[in-house]
Amino acid sequence: MEDSEYQRVEAPPRSEDALDRRGFIRMLGAASVPLMAQACASDPDREVPLELERFRGTNPPASVEVQVRRARKNQPILAKAEHLSIDPALTAYLGLGDQCRVLRGEDSYALYTVGQLRSENSETRVRMGMQARSRLGTTDTFDAILSTTVVAEGLSDQEAKDLSEFVERLVDDGQSQSFIALAPHGGFIERHTDDQAELMQSLLADQGASSWLCKGYREGGGAYERWHITSTDISPNSFPGLDLIADRGFAYALSFHGTSLPLVVVGGGGPQWLREGVREVIAGVLAGSGIEVCLSAEVDLYPGDNPGNIVNWLTAGGAGGVQLEQSLPARELYGLAIAEALAEYYAQLL
Repeated sequence: MEDSEYQRVEAPPRSEDALDRRGFIRMLGAASVPLMAQACASDPDREVPLELERFRGTNPPASVEVQVRRARKNQPILAKAEHLSIDPALTAYLGLGDQCRVLRGEDSYALYTVGQLRSENSETRVRMGMQARSRLGTTDTFDAILSTTVVAEGLSDQEAKDLSEFVERLVDDGQSQSFIALAPHGGFIERHTDDQAELMQSLLADQGASSWLCKGYREGGGAYERWHITSTDISPNSFPGLDLIADRGFAYALSFHGTSLPLVVVGGGGPQWLREGVREVIAGVLAGSGIEVCLSAEVDLYPGDNPGNIVNWLTAGGAGGVQLEQSLPARELYGLAIAEALAEYYAQLL
């Protein structure tokens, strides 16, 4: 398969006892949003992923001229650097919880999540907090283009790098529900995490393993600021490849991430025995390196157990996800060894 393409396949029929993503959200009591025509730390304020209960597939491609204004003091998006609010009229193109690009200029653009629907005097008025506006190089108000096209299609990895772009990659046979390796912040966002996910999938290919990842680049630095979307916010409505597997219900999912802290943290919504097993495997790889490997509860960091975290809702019943937060030395010096050892561990479970 060429690296400029992901495999488009139909998901197989679900078994009667399988719980799909939308069914899982209904079980949690999530409400749907009416439609007119959307480091890696989990967002503690969102216990129920409302954005996932939707009645359409990926968002239609659209670009709209908007006016970006300051968030009001009572808006929940005020202090969120990755969030914005839109007028309900714009739900013709995307909805609550979906991602979009906002372009202020030729080299001033970034990804955002719709964190609130707010009625405005102008249907094209968008609001952001100061941190969110700063990602586009200003704290002032400005005119911009809002685009529902989140990932660039038809680009190889090298072309994406040359163009400072953001691409999505899916490797999937269209039916397996065994295991998926994830790296939503690959490329230059959280370096080497995509290499880990790709290697793990290839080593477990005979067991039907899949992988889904994104690669974001920016010449001169700043890929994290431009392309990072928190794991609890990622919406399949904005990622065509992810939408293909959103209701699959994998037995296990493992998500590779990066942290600036000097340690490795194992979290996720999976059972205790699974997280402990993953920690033991990684600790074996890192023995003698001086890099500490902890469960999230031991350090009160990166729990990764939010039902809205992609590593959880991609698994059957939300019960098979493990999230890894890894220091740069762990990724840079031991990343592939970690992935290889974890592949051997999961091979015994599949």
